[in-house]
Amino acid sequence: DIVTTPLEIVKYIVEKTLKEVCVNKTPQEIINLRLADIACGSGIFLIEAYDWLIRYITDWYIDNNKSYLLENENDNYRLPFKDKKEILEKCIFGIDIDIHAVEVAKFNLMLKLLEGETEPTLRGIEKLLPDLKQNILYGNSLIDFSNINYSKLSDDDKEQIVLFDWNKINKGQLFDVIIGNPPYVTTEDMKNLLNKKEIKVYKDKYKTSKRQYDKYFIFVERAIQKIKINGHMCYICLLYTSDAADE
Repeated sequence: DIVTTPLEIVKYIVEKTLKEVCVNKTPQEIINLRLADIACGSGIFLIEAYDWLIRYITDWYIDNNKSYLLENENDNYRLPFKDKKEILEKCIFGIDIDIHAVEVAKFNLMLKLLEGETEPTLRGIEKLLPDLKQNILYGNSLIDFSNINYSKLSDDDKEQIVLFDWNKINKGQLFDVIIGNPPYVTTEDMKNLLNKKEIKVYKDKYKTSKRQYDKYFIFVERAIQKIKINGHMCYICLLYTSDAADE
């Protein structure tokens, strides 16, 4: 099931992570960051992270080059629309196994992009909304073509497992930041709910899938695989006292 993370927890995780990642960085350095949620759902972490980056860059310009910003009637400053669009297109990425959640996440991010804009601020812009099909993608981020024999899967297997091609996101490169609230599914529930070939991949290809493990263990392992050496990963994790967790 889709579980919505409380907003205050989302804000805490995004603030704690990005404050460290972005310290003393210029707007151009921020644009070069690549951030992902590999189980993004409707995009709550991505929306908060996107908003955080906009606020950070706006504050940077206020301190260093205020004339670059647009001034509102209430003496508030904001980024030009083109900058907000560039941040979204270049910095924000997500994957989810629920195709409907993927579409909702795209829609929510575009709403955030348009937030605070008016007809005059958007006048003259030829292509208003970005195409996020390269940013928010459908698939199982835990299973790709390198860890399962695709040719031996039945059509039902393919439909249930939804293999993900990591070369289709961020040009196949590693991320600077991965954040989110990974799915929690016990070993027993996975056996009852998931395709047997999918579970076999988890058991054979992930070191954290020992004894009684939870699916979020392998999401943590996967996230570590997909971040750069100096990258940052921040997840909500429940600490177990079982032998599986001790290992």
